[in-house]
Parts: sequence; C-alpha cells; structure tokens
Amino acid sequence: MVQPLPWHQTIWQQLQSRRQQLPHAILLHGMTGIGKAHFSEALAASLLCEAPHSTNGACGHCQACNWLSQGNHPDFRRILPPADMPSEDAEPAKRSGLWIGIEAIRDLTDFVQLTSHRSGVKVVLIPSAEKLNQAAANALLKTLEEPPAGVIFILVCQQLGRVLPTIRSRCQKISLPAPARGEALAWLADQRLSGHEMLLDLSGGMPLLTAQYANDEVLASLPTVLEWFSAPRKDPVQVAQDWSKLPLSTLHDWLGKWLYDLLRLSVGGQIKYYPDKSDALQNLAGRTDSVALMECMTALQQDKRLLSHPLNQKLMLENWLFSYRGLWQKRAVPVSS
Repeated sequence: MVQPLPWHQTIWQQLQSRRQQLPHAILLHGMTGIGKAHFSEALAASLLCEAPHSTNGACGHCQACNWLSQGNHPDFRRILPPADMPSEDAEPAKRSGLWIGIEAIRDLTDFVQLTSHRSGVKVVLIPSAEKLNQAAANALLKTLEEPPAGVIFILVCQQLGRVLPTIRSRCQKISLPAPARGEALAWLADQRLSGHEMLLDLSGGMPLLTAQYANDEVLASLPTVLEWFSAPRKDPVQVAQDWSKLPLSTLHDWLGKWLYDLLRLSVGGQIKYYPDKSDALQNLAGRTDSVALMECMTALQQDKRLLSHPLNQKLMLENWLFSYRGLWQKRAVPVSS
C-alpha cells in the first residue's frame, strides 16, 4: 500500500493520533511533486483498512485493502476530471474534459447517504479539488454544509486560492511541506536515483518531479536547449525547427524557469532552477531590462493555457524564442559575452 513520504511523517502521526475525531472534510495542499498523492492515498487506505498496523497505516492484506487495491471497494469513491480517468471509465465524448462537472458530485448522493458496507467509514477522495467547476463546487458545498455521518472527504489541491472559499472554510486545511534538500536527496538515493542534484534543482526541490524528469527521455535535449538559452544567436526559426519534436509543455517549463532565474538575478536574488548555469545567467542578467523580462514572462505564462491544444506548435515556439532573443536585440546589446 502507498505510504506517506518521510518528510510528511510528523503530520501523518499528528493526524493519526486523533483518528477517532477526524473532521468530516480534510483539504491537503502543497506544491507539485512533494507527495500529496502519496499522503492522500495512504490516508484513504488507512481509514478503510480493517487491521491497520501500529502506525495506523493500512495493512495491505485485509479484505478492505484487497478491494481498494483492485479498485472496487464499496465504501470508497475517487472523483476525477474525465481527462484523468482511465479510458474505460470515461464517456468517449467527455474524455478530454479538464474539469469535474456537477454530474460527478450528484452521483455521490446515494453513496454518502447509504450505510457503509463494512460498518466503517466511507471515504471520498478528490485529488484535484481546484478542477471542480463552479456548479460542481456549489453542489459539493451543500454536502459539506450538512455532512452525512460516517463519511470523510479528502480533497487535494496545488493552488489553495483556486478552491472555492466556502469549501475551504468547511474543511480542515493541512499544508504538506516540501522536503529539505538533504531529505530529498536521501529519498532519491533510496529510489536508485543518486547523482541527480541538477534535476532536483530543475524541479525546484520537488523529489517526485525529479524522479519524473530522470525517467524522461526528452531530458537528453536539455543541454542543447540551455546552450541556446545561454547564447541565443542562432535564428529562432531554425531553432524551433530543430526542437520541433520536443514536447511544447517541456520547452515551456524549461524556458519559464530560465526566465525566472534571470529575473531573480536582475533584482539581486539567487538562482533557483539552474545553479550550474550561473555564469551564463549572470552574464545575461547584467544586460537585461527587468521590465521587458517581466513582459516576456507574462506572455509566456498566458500561453500556458494553450499548451494542450496549440493551434500551431511551431509558430508558438517561434514566438517564444523571438521574444526571448529580443530581450537583448532591442537594447542593441550582443547576446554573447
């Protein structure tokens, strides 16, 4: 069974110490890649387990744990956007849906009102609470305002501000922290991912995201991409052609983090994502107008909503690269040192 990650053990024990007095709704929040899914899945499993071990984690062997692992526990519901559902569970016409609709919440009505099959609690897990659309959020709010006995809602989100304030007010909010660098490196070593300090920096210190990067074949292109970021002399049209097979979302992520480091340096801050490229970043930051840089970052961020359905991927990438190189061309300053 999934277990909370080491850097969340203190919060886990605090929560389990009042297992018999848990609130009817818990809202877990924190940054991407820190282990919120591990914590929420472990919590749901521990609440449903019929023979939890000494630390109140799920045993993994009882009938309830077996049902849960097979995805058919009668007292458990997981609410996902259609796009995140297994293909066999989503209606063909709605598989691309990015939002949780009101139908999903209405379908909970019978579940939360009926008696538990196993004479224990029933658990509703919503792993992406910020993806509830307005109607679904309002429908869920009505249930949270008059919570049925014996039902525990576990909501998870990355951006607390995107969850309806009235829903937040009816949940116990638990902030899950990121690990210290030493904890993250130790965990990566346990996963046989030693030597990935650079990737840990690229992930912003998030070890699960680091593990994802380490297993991504596209990472082999990162040095070439950073070489152009460091000295953007080559024509952006040709560069966009060279990079045309790389995922647009990945390039958006790498460029966004590079711009963020440039901005931090330009205002006297420290590098966060690319410390091994400090010389190149320092060189560029010393000749960068912070206002123009902010405008470039804002435009890039606005394009994020188009990544899943870009009208023309190559054209969008060209626009980013021309905008980036223009940070220095507009000032008539050479891009190389």
